[in-house]
Amino acid sequence: MILILYIHVHIFSVPGVKDVCSVACGQQHTLVMTSNGRIFVWGSNKHGQLGVDPTVHSVIVTPKEIVLPQQPDAGCILLSGWTHAAILTGFCIQSICI
Repeated sequence: MILILYIHVHIFSVPGVKDVCSVACGQQHTLVMTSNGRIFVWGSNKHGQLGVDPTVHSVIVTPKEIVLPQQPDAGCILLSGWTHAAILTGFCIQSICI
């Protein structure tokens, strides 16, 4: 038996975010990096996984740019899981949780 599966993909643009080169998704949150190293986050922040104080913003509805102590380069890797996120750079893993 041969099973053929067709997947229909919808590509959406995210207002205010352009030139995305990397994406990582968790259970209910998303991180993207642009080609010039800017990091944007949105979604659930219940555990502080987006790098923003969860008592102030438990949910981020529109993309929010986060600034890290060390600006990542375009070669870094975004990582995300159920309720966490991190950025792997050439130097170390920078957790964006607070």
